[in-house]
Amino acid sequence: MSILKVDTINEKTSGNGVAIPGHVVQVVQGTLGSATNTNTTSYSDTGLTATITPTSATSKILVITSASGCLQDNATSDETAKVNLVRGSTQISELETQIRTRGGTGGENAPFTTNFSFLDSPSTTSATTYKVQQKVVSAEVLYFNYGSSTATITLMEIAQ
Repeated sequence: MSILKVDTINEKTSGNGVAIPGHVVQVVQGTLGSATNTNTTSYSDTGLTATITPTSATSKILVITSASGCLQDNATSDETAKVNLVRGSTQISELETQIRTRGGTGGENAPFTTNFSFLDSPSTTSATTYKVQQKVVSAEVLYFNYGSSTATITLMEIAQ
């Protein structure tokens, strides 16, 4: 068995760091410790956001979110809500959740989780912000981060 010992590793070109294809270059995490809610059918920000500055324009960003949610029964139909993942101002992924309340009388809460991942190719070395948005499709109220636990959005730069 051989042992390689070095004092310094110098980059071939400056400014990009050492990046092995397929490996994680950096990790950034954003958290949200309070609940938000909406009763509108247009997307609104949840407050769950994180910003990463990729070291290479060819890098991919793996986005992983974890949060709880709750839909309040409207007593007229199955409750449906959507959660949107946005890079800057561009929608890059949308998750729909549907809760069947089976004839509720209105006002009951139906909890769910909004855990998803998305592999993005932002093609930039500029600071890039990812955020989660929410909207009601058919429910009285959508509560994001229900119970005020800690929701997370994790951004991992993957070298290419």
